[in-house]
Amino acid sequence: MFEASAKLPPGPNAWQLLWSISQLKNKPHVAFDNLAKIYGPLFSMRLGGRLLVVASSPATAKAILKTHDRVFSGRFLPSICYAIPSTLQSYKMRSTSKECNGIFEYVNCIVADLFSTLREVESKGEARKEKVLMEMVDYVVEKEGEVVDLDDVFKTTLCNIFANVVASRNLLRYGSCGNGDMAKDLVTEIGKMMATPGLVDLFPVLRRVDFWRKREGKILQRKVMCLWEGIIDRWRFGIGNDKMVDGRANAKPGHLIQGMCKETLRLHVPGPFLVPHLALENCVLNDYIIPKDTIVVVNAWAIQLDPENWKDATSFKPDRFLGSNIDFRGNHFEFIPFSSGRRMCSGYQIGFRNVQLVVACLIHYFDWSLPDGENPENLDMAEVLHAGGLTREKPLFMIPKLREKYVV
Repeated sequence: MFEASAKLPPGPNAWQLLWSISQLKNKPHVAFDNLAKIYGPLFSMRLGGRLLVVASSPATAKAILKTHDRVFSGRFLPSICYAIPSTLQSYKMRSTSKECNGIFEYVNCIVADLFSTLREVESKGEARKEKVLMEMVDYVVEKEGEVVDLDDVFKTTLCNIFANVVASRNLLRYGSCGNGDMAKDLVTEIGKMMATPGLVDLFPVLRRVDFWRKREGKILQRKVMCLWEGIIDRWRFGIGNDKMVDGRANAKPGHLIQGMCKETLRLHVPGPFLVPHLALENCVLNDYIIPKDTIVVVNAWAIQLDPENWKDATSFKPDRFLGSNIDFRGNHFEFIPFSSGRRMCSGYQIGFRNVQLVVACLIHYFDWSLPDGENPENLDMAEVLHAGGLTREKPLFMIPKLREKYVV
């Protein structure tokens, strides 16, 4: 039972939200940070028929992700999930299990078995991983002296590393962004649909009459099944499973590369709100009521750029992690790019490891410069929320030059 004095966290009313509607649409992480400076590190707002609570400090993040992690272990399902039956069932298994037990624990054990330790992660699919890395190097070598879209290189390489470990083949092609690559277009489309709230997300009572979303869901399911059928057929008949290249990309990232990647994750966290949580029951948090079915998000972007948590918070200083015990494993709530608690990202080790390998390869083999002699200090680092993730507003174009010791 709630105490009589308990109330909802403070927050803006509908009229106040209208004043910041443009920022809420394009840069909600910035808008929420500004609202937190007015209403405090835990505030609430009404979005249609939904109550949203936002946490913007390490203390409130710890309360949600660790202290009360069972209560907030539910997941908010976008309406598109209800339009795809197979997707909904997979979400129910892992994302919305009420007590995070039963099937959830079973699936978690499988994931933990795959990604339990860094040593185990490194031992799985290493040859395929090196093959993908060298394909990336070969592609950049072909583009030596030309302008290269590094955003495309990173996304394609990381996706293909995962696809090769799972399905023994590449999923995306370099330089195909926006050029009819079915897989790349589908990944972007799914991201947009999952991240863009529909009318039903704000007014759940309309779900029964949401025929348009159901139609979109069926079309999306057909596209996904078509893609996977092609992958399965290629795997079944052994197409593209040539002998893997090994040894050429055996560059183990050092402490400086590790610090650079951690600092990049701090300054430019890919998911500024992590993944939205759902309150499974009524809860009192910081003397405020959090009713059942409230959507709860943690503004990791605001936490990781808060001057109270970090010295020179907006400066890129990889050395802040050298010799420091601050890590992203969920125990330091000023640095939570992979979340924390029982809903923490299960694949954080393999994800971070792969990012380090890509960065290490690009630095190891090439010298890089900006087009037209542009000064790196003047590089536009503006960000925008796209398909649910934080990305550069403008693509990063750079010119590679193969290091002399690798020139044949």
